[in-house]
Amino acid sequence: MVDIIVIGGGPAGLTAAVYARRAGKSVLVLEKDALGGQITWSPKVENYPAVPAVSGMDLGNRMAEQAMDMGAEVEIDEVLRIEDFGSHKRVYGSFGTEYDARAVILAAGAKPRKLGLKREDELVGSGVGYCAVCDGAFFKGQAVAVNGGGNSALQDAVLLSDLCSRVYLVHRRDSFRGEEALVNLLRGKENVEFVLNAVITGPRSAASSWPSATSPTLLPLPTFWTGMPRAMPRPMKAALQKPKASSWRATAAARRSVRSRLPPPTAPSPPSPPAPGWTGK
Repeated sequence: MVDIIVIGGGPAGLTAAVYARRAGKSVLVLEKDALGGQITWSPKVENYPAVPAVSGMDLGNRMAEQAMDMGAEVEIDEVLRIEDFGSHKRVYGSFGTEYDARAVILAAGAKPRKLGLKREDELVGSGVGYCAVCDGAFFKGQAVAVNGGGNSALQDAVLLSDLCSRVYLVHRRDSFRGEEALVNLLRGKENVEFVLNAVITGPRSAASSWPSATSPTLLPLPTFWTGMPRAMPRPMKAALQKPKASSWRATAAARRSVRSRLPPPTAPSPPSPPAPGWTGK
């Protein structure tokens, strides 16, 4: 039995392991895939404090090495369920394994939703991105596409419109689910084009104009971008070209909050007077 089991080997889980070891606790980290989490998908990280530039894979490896150098144990196993026996917890793994600990820390992280396109996994980090704030600078001056119709996709499109030559916003419906203020902000940008009533069925290598948006479309762009809620398990990806390295110093304006550029909200209407006879009880 160990003192603490950490479920998840991403930055949060590995940080928890480091702090637990510094407190003198025995620690076991359980990770079902690769240590380092989603950061390992990024080809280049330039916004991590004290590290000017590093690949996501290298950064994830450094985090894992630090935790293991401090004495944390690591097992590659998928957690299926947890049982609480009062004095301890039991974690069941996918290989029929059982792990006991006095406490369990859940740091399972998030996973983007996939579109189910051919070569999606192969293209992660090579033209496929999940975070405009993190990796948008790599696509400066290029044409990109954002898939989605919610606030996250709209916000990514706003940020990328300051960096990229053209932004195609692809949505399967004829209207967006996101805030109208964001939609209007994008409508006013000359380099943003809405592609509505369309779905992406795959990448196309030859550049050409968009086909009819009334049926499933092929993506004619060298790169593809995705927008999604950050907190939900969702990858979406698809596209084709090694991103060009670029410095975040040249794109500080693109990282400003989208909300700070929206029109001020209208004042709320005054509350209606209470009905006759209402006492407030």
